[in-house]
Amino acid sequence: MKYLALSTLLFISSARDQNQWLNASQMSDKAMETGDVLYMVGALQRCVALQSLFGALVEKRAGEQEAGQTYGMMAHRNFANAYQINSMKEKSRGAGVSTVESFVEATIVVMEEASNQYGTLITENQARDGDLIGRVIEVDLKTCTALYEGMLK
Repeated sequence: MKYLALSTLLFISSARDQNQWLNASQMSDKAMETGDVLYMVGALQRCVALQSLFGALVEKRAGEQEAGQTYGMMAHRNFANAYQINSMKEKSRGAGVSTVESFVEATIVVMEEASNQYGTLITENQARDGDLIGRVIEVDLKTCTALYEGMLK
């Protein structure tokens, strides 16, 4: 697991170093284009960050506790899905059973970066339009919901 967590972090760092931060829908599209499941893991990790952040904002600003909890539930499920995909990828590489701890460490790094990126978008959207949701966040929320619903089947 340490190997895959490290490769995931290197994959993420190289994209960030090239100033090409990809949001959830872009990562999902890359997964479909390339067949590389690490892009899907990245998309799901970004979904965890966005859904957690957005759920907290909906609860705090709109007082919609049920909607906030729904986003939280979807984030939890998307984390579990990312972990499952990551574990299958690791096994296909001949590694042993993956550890949750290593995956959590890698996911925290991604979530911090994604939360900062999404937080900046939300702040910019609110300043410009008076709304939390701009085009990127709207598309990513739809993508994350679709990934959640698609993986329930």
